[in-house]
Amino acid sequence: MSFKRTVKAEATRKITDRRARTGEDVEQKGVEDTKVKEEMMPIPSVVIEPASSNEGDDDRDGDITSPTVSSGNGMTPEGQTGAPAMPPGFLYKVEALHDFEAANSDELELKKGAVVLVIPTELAEDQDAGWLTGIKESDWLQQGGTAPKGLFPENFTQRLD
Repeated sequence: MSFKRTVKAEATRKITDRRARTGEDVEQKGVEDTKVKEEMMPIPSVVIEPASSNEGDDDRDGDITSPTVSSGNGMTPEGQTGAPAMPPGFLYKVEALHDFEAANSDELELKKGAVVLVIPTELAEDQDAGWLTGIKESDWLQQGGTAPKGLFPENFTQRLD
């Protein structure tokens, strides 16, 4: 058995094991086209909280690099929620290498090319089984703190610098 098949089989087993633990249907959705990451990235054991998003609010002059649109009544346009730059506990970004179909409400549906903001995983057993927790960057930019978060398989992604 080749290395790629061995790793693919291991990825399939991890997804199946997690879904079996949570009582989900153990159908292997999205696993058939799994490609192997060349290098597994370790997850840092120390989480550094981002600085407060309120820092520097008094020094707005000179920091603005593009014009701000207003409706004339002092309100900002819809869609600009003023969300912090990154979610609390943000660790790093990953890009989806494959589509991932969520089979459970705590999983994050991914399309190939989607950028995900990785945050700490609540259960160590999920992390140990190769699952990460994250928020799609596009959702975070549009919805801020109300953006859905969920689990997804680490081996379906590639870490971005």
